[in-house]
Formats: sequence, structure tokens, C-alpha cells
Amino acid sequence: MILLVPESPEVPNYHLPRLWQGLVLVLILSIAYSYVEPVVTRDRAYVDGVQKLVDNGTIQLGTEKESYLKLRPLLEIAPAHADWDVKRLLLANFIHGNRVHLFLNLIAAYAGARICTTFLSFFWIMFIFIVGGTLGLTGSVLLPGEYSPYIPHVGASAGIFALMGTYYIYNFKFRTRYFFWFPSRHGKLALPTSWFFFFDVILLELVFSMGQLYPTRLDSIDHISHVIGFTFGVSFALFLRLIQRWPNFIHTRGELMFWHNLKQPPIPASVHTPLETWLRCLEINPYNDYIKKFLFSLILQYQENIRDEQIERAFRFVRPAFCRRDAPYVAGVIKGLLKAQRRIPPLWLRNTPYDVIIRVARHMVTDPEEQILLYQFISAYQTALPQDAGFHHKLELLLTKIGGLIPQRSPGFGGPGGIPGNASAGNTPPQGTPHSPPGKAGKGY
Repeated sequence: MILLVPESPEVPNYHLPRLWQGLVLVLILSIAYSYVEPVVTRDRAYVDGVQKLVDNGTIQLGTEKESYLKLRPLLEIAPAHADWDVKRLLLANFIHGNRVHLFLNLIAAYAGARICTTFLSFFWIMFIFIVGGTLGLTGSVLLPGEYSPYIPHVGASAGIFALMGTYYIYNFKFRTRYFFWFPSRHGKLALPTSWFFFFDVILLELVFSMGQLYPTRLDSIDHISHVIGFTFGVSFALFLRLIQRWPNFIHTRGELMFWHNLKQPPIPASVHTPLETWLRCLEINPYNDYIKKFLFSLILQYQENIRDEQIERAFRFVRPAFCRRDAPYVAGVIKGLLKAQRRIPPLWLRNTPYDVIIRVARHMVTDPEEQILLYQFISAYQTALPQDAGFHHKLELLLTKIGGLIPQRSPGFGGPGGIPGNASAGNTPPQGTPHSPPGKAGKGY
């Protein structure tokens, strides 16, 4: 058995979804069911009685049976293809066929409402749930597909799918944290949200919806209402983002509020202002990879005007997960800095896991002419490492790995299998540069 459950968008703890919005929706659905449960119970007993009459041959299938079904108690509060109105379409979002149906939808409603709170207020969550659910039920009621036109359409699933569609739009370019359970291990991992958009919703729900139009249905689930609700959620989220002036690279409401409260354009004459803007955005949400790339593009473009302290601040957001996901980009940033004789922050080198250094190094040897940059990177890493008991072993393993990657050796850097003889040469600007005092070669970082 394999279990994969979405928990939240990949955001800092202070942007994690709140509990109370999901709990309020669960409470509303539970109270609503407690009011209508007597009607649901009477309806179930009535349908069982009609079925016994059919089995005994007392009544015949067809018009005689329909005359009994149109008297179902549940049709007093729920819509059907042959008997519906707007009031019952609204109420149907809060009615469930039994307690098992209610329990499953309570779990999904809690998750759907909670996971959207990173982006939306409770008002918009309830609006999307009710309107999306009502439209989904309306479409399902109007389309034929049941063996009887007096089959009631109930449940919160269409509204839940509307919340799902909303979440996919707001988090489509980012990642979702999942709890996973395999027979051998379990834990949490972050995966691109877009992966599940295409598989979970587009593929499965559309296939089952087409099957619902055939007389012999695969199941009794109202897939048509799911798809209509999901479509509303997607469409309304796109409209809402347009009204909110929500840029594509902004992830959370905190970032959006900061962006709208900027008192000056994000790209003024001085390079330090946009640099500080991107840094402050990353302080709000350090998981936003798009802003990281904006930041480092700015650094590489105007590196002669960037201070070492600003580069160190930027590298605080280059975390191991980002390096593993986008090692070629990180390698390109490091090569750009080394070409400009700028230092790689030693604290970042010291705290970066060993496997990340290997991943980045793999993408620094694509061009033999830039091999010197790889040596400078390894020299900087060697200088930044603490001289503990495992230092020499770790460095030896690193050199062995790198030795198998280099396409062509440079005779000026230690010969076969070698590394620069001076460990500090790689990360320190040469004498006479603006970053090194005259007459001193420097000791690196």
C-alpha cells in the first residue's frame, strides 16, 4: 500500500495554513447534517420499501416505479433532474446520503479549506465552496445520466473540488508538502503541485465523468459535478488573481502585501533598491525559487556594484533542497561570481551538505576552458571546511569524485588528480583588485 496525502504548500511556518477555517467548515457541514438526518433516514427507509415492492412484483419498473420515487422524502430538500429549484441546489451542498459519506467529505472539506488559507481569506473560501458546489450540482442535475430522473443530487464534493481548483491555480508554479507512507519508510516530501493537477484531476475525473453519461455507470459518484466545481474554482481563481493584481512570482499573501506596499518601483536607478526588495521578499518566504533567480540574475548583472555582505545575505537562501532541484543554475551562479573574482560565502560552503557540493561541481565541468573555476570552487570549499577529524577523508572523497568528472586536466593546477597547491588561491581575489588590499594576496574565506 502507498499513501500520499497533501499537507500544505511549501511555505515557512508563519505562512502555514491555519486550522480554524477548515474547522469552521467542518462544523457547518456537521450541524447541517444533524438537521437533515431524520429526512435522510426516512428517505432511505422509503426507498428500501419501494425496492421490496419491485422485488415482490407488486409494482413494475417504469412509470409505476417513477410515480413512487417522485414521492421520496429527500426530494423535499434536495434537487433531482425532474424536480429541482435554486433553494434546494444551495441546500444540497450541506446534505449527505449517510454518515460515511459525511465523514469522507468532512476530511476533504477540512483539507481543502485549510490548504487555501495561505492565499485567501475565509470569506473567499466559503464563497468558492458554495458557488462552485452549487454550479457543479446544477450541471449534474441538468445533464441526464441517472436511471431515474428522481435520483437526488447531494454532497459537498463539488464545492471541495472548487477549492482544489483554486489551490492549484495559486500554487501551480510552486510545491506542495506531502506526507508519504511506503511499506519500507514514511515521512514528508515536497513535490511540484503541477504533477498532481494533470494526473489527479484532469485525467481521472474527466475519464470518470465521460463514463457517467453512459447507462451502465462505473460507480455512483457524481463526477460531472466534480469537474464543473473544479472548473469554476480554476476560473474564479484566475479572475480573483487578476483583481488582486497578484504577480506570477508571488507565492503567499504576506509577499503580496509587501509587494503592494512598496513605496517605490521595484527597479529604480540604484541597483541596491531592487536587490533589497528581493532580499526582503525572500525573508518573508525563503522557499520562493522564482525570486531567488531574480535576485541572482541581478547580482550577476551588476556584480561590480554589489557588496560582499549582500552576496552573503543572498546565499543564505540557497538551501540544499534548492541546490538539489536546480544544481545547473547554482553552478552557473557560482561560475559567474568566480569569473568576476568575487568570493563564495564561506559560511554557505561550510554549511552546505557534501552531496550538494558534488552536484554543483558536476555542472561546473561542462566546458574544459572553465576548469580553473572548478578548482577555485574546490579550493574555497577546502578553506571553508573546519579542520576536524573527518576533514581529510571528506576532501579525499571529494577529489576522487571530481577527478572522474573533469574532461581535461590543466597542467598548471597540480597535475593528474591534483588540486591547486595553495588552498587559499581559489576564493580570494588577486592582488590589486578592488576586493583585496594592495600588497596582500589574502587568505581566502
